[in-house]
Amino acid sequence: MDYVPSLSNPSRIFQLFHQSLHATKPLFQHSSLEIIPIWRSSNPKPTSIADHPFTNAPIELIRYILELAATNDTQTAYTLSLLSYTVHAWIDPILYSRVTLPTPTSFATALRSKSPHFLSTHVRSLRLEQAHVLQPWNPHRHITPEFMSVGGMLPYVTFYYGMTMLATIKKLHFSDDVPAHLLGDVPQLTHFSCCYRPRPRAASYPALPILRYILGLPHLKVLVIHTYKERDGGMCSKREMENVMEGVLEVSDPRVVVASADPEGKWGKGLDYTWEWAEEAVGKGVKYVEVP
Repeated sequence: MDYVPSLSNPSRIFQLFHQSLHATKPLFQHSSLEIIPIWRSSNPKPTSIADHPFTNAPIELIRYILELAATNDTQTAYTLSLLSYTVHAWIDPILYSRVTLPTPTSFATALRSKSPHFLSTHVRSLRLEQAHVLQPWNPHRHITPEFMSVGGMLPYVTFYYGMTMLATIKKLHFSDDVPAHLLGDVPQLTHFSCCYRPRPRAASYPALPILRYILGLPHLKVLVIHTYKERDGGMCSKREMENVMEGVLEVSDPRVVVASADPEGKWGKGLDYTWEWAEEAVGKGVKYVEVP
């Protein structure tokens, strides 16, 4: 394996990171991570270590800069985690702060890769690409995220997992469906988002008791219903959105926003889903948001 720089020479870390951004051949790889290509330039320009601005920088400053860069961009975080074992120890918690699990196998693998203490401390945002990723027999009690995003159609029209992790969730986002109910308490929930597809030529929109339950939570600030037509995926008109609110909610509440838009589009996908637009709408008393 190629030379792994130590922090006794911090400028070397920045040199390697700079080289990794101009790549044709791998620099080195870390065996405990997925294989991420880190590249060496085929025509590197000679750089004097003495001339590097970080040559005499304190280690604390080096760490702060690297952690800031890793927080702002996932790919940068992967790249930095390969620079040295020390830097990997700094960046690893940031990599695990936002976890996306596409399959049950990946979920089990992720659980085995880290200690329960590490998972409970560092996993803050969790994305399930398909709702069935979390099965009742999966040992997930050590994950305590604050934000969870769930994709796919929910099995048996319910998010039926009695998950202890729900107790710590503050923001819960269902991008493709709406659960019939939650088998688990969400006492800390402040933001809830779901997707509702009105059926073609439906005479009425059946009430969704889960929304009444969510609105009754003590800390709830925003409830978003993304709605678009089931048949063709088209946007709903304002009148259709009004019908949805009247039918599924049963009550009027100023914290509710109905948006005629795909929740995986304009406002971000998965863990990148944003809430600021909904908070602004609630603050201004706007009940319906149409996306051009």
